[in-house]
Amino acid sequence: MRQTPAQVFCANTLFHAGVIDCVYIEAGSTGEPDSWAMVRRLWRYGPLGIGKRISRDLQVFGGRFKGLLGYYLTRLRTRGLMGRQARHEDRVLGPFCRQLDPRLRVVRGQSVNDPPCSQLICQGGYRLVFVFGTGLLRDGLLGLSGTTFVNLHHGWLPRFRGEGIIAALAEEGIDGLGVTVHLV
Repeated sequence: MRQTPAQVFCANTLFHAGVIDCVYIEAGSTGEPDSWAMVRRLWRYGPLGIGKRISRDLQVFGGRFKGLLGYYLTRLRTRGLMGRQARHEDRVLGPFCRQLDPRLRVVRGQSVNDPPCSQLICQGGYRLVFVFGTGLLRDGLLGLSGTTFVNLHHGWLPRFRGEGIIAALAEEGIDGLGVTVHLV
């Protein structure tokens, strides 16, 4: 996981339910960049890449360009909220999202796909691993013998995958909040 309020809430909830006893915190950035950084990141792919992104997003909206345009406009209107995301997550998730329970074992590393994470899983004898708030899982990790992964995405797929709560609240209100679960 990456350490954000939503991920901390998830880890604490699973820990207090007796489901997990350890978290592996992945290095890296969290949240969304400011609007100009978003434009620079998109432009890095050039006009063809931007066209591919729009085409991919259009598929998510079933070819409805008006729906996609509405989504883009909402993202632009709500980008200022992202700087206050922690405050909104704290308001919705409560005190469970502020810090990890001190009794929860914490291991830090660069990526869940690096050998130390695989070693932790193997040495701990973990047969069921909950994954949330990370980058893509690679074959080396997914290929661990006897281990099943449960991948949680904050937000309903496909609209709010990994976006935390701001976009969902802005577009659909409290009914837009949710978690999508994949058994891998």
